[in-house]
Amino acid sequence: MSRGILGPMISRRKAVWLALLMVARALTEGIGLVLLVPLLSVLGRGGPGRLDRWLGVVGIPVTLEALLALFVLLVALRAAINQTCLLSTERFQLELVDRLRRRAWTALLHCDWRVLLTLRKSDSASLLLGEVERVGFGVQQAISAIGILVTLVAILLAALAISPLVTLGAGLCGVVVLAAYAGLRRRANILGERLGKAYAETYAALAEGLGAMRVIKSLGGESRAEAEAMGALGSMRRAQIDYIRDRGLGQAALHLGGAIALALLVWLAVRRWGLGATAILPMVALFARSLPLLGSLQETWLQWRHARPALDATLALIERAEAAREPEPDGRTAP
Repeated sequence: MSRGILGPMISRRKAVWLALLMVARALTEGIGLVLLVPLLSVLGRGGPGRLDRWLGVVGIPVTLEALLALFVLLVALRAAINQTCLLSTERFQLELVDRLRRRAWTALLHCDWRVLLTLRKSDSASLLLGEVERVGFGVQQAISAIGILVTLVAILLAALAISPLVTLGAGLCGVVVLAAYAGLRRRANILGERLGKAYAETYAALAEGLGAMRVIKSLGGESRAEAEAMGALGSMRRAQIDYIRDRGLGQAALHLGGAIALALLVWLAVRRWGLGATAILPMVALFARSLPLLGSLQETWLQWRHARPALDATLALIERAEAAREPEPDGRTAP
């Protein structure tokens, strides 16, 4: 039910446009990395190979000048695509957040007052002001994760064109890394729920304290009010620190594991499979490029799982308020 609420808020046209931009960006990067092979061939690091023949088929001369010009053109094209993708992602995210907040506010305005009485005002305000912003951040991270995944697929295809054997080994390493992070992703979701509850409690303590300031001072309850607010704030900060600690440990493990995998693959390529510099150097460049991307993919995935509870809480509020919508003046219940 809640997932059906989110669907109409997403612009399909903008989603398709974003997907096309991601594919175009990934293709320009993959082609640029593949160009390293014919460049090395021209520079005398190896003989002509199948990539040189492919360039000849499409009418691109395998000369230093032509390859460098093509490389510069690809970089310029990718920069333009990156800028367009950045702006499109930001507009998509902000539009979704605005629609989500508007729908939640409208649902509360038209909700039956008896149901409204069961909702703590500070919780609703916390959702409308803070949690919806976390949803926007989570959506941004989800979009980034999709873009990174598309780029990794393009790099994988580029690597397959150079050395299928090394690519298979690198791909297996990547799958193992992502599988090893399953526990961290589950923990990120739990910490996200903790953060949402702690944020709501902090907001409630501060909002209720401000609203009852005269009563608190007249009864001499300043110390108790301060302790309640600081306790809620401490819970929120502990949830944030725990999440940051998990992220840091995950990144450290990824870098160490990536270095070990790279060293092993290079050793196998040279000692066991007999690959030359023309293939090894581009593959090292591809691996060096994909490792940070794999780390970014894991990071954005964690960020999305951390923000997911905010989306669930917001959709649950909308669903509950809309289910208790007041009837229209003519007696009909609005759809």
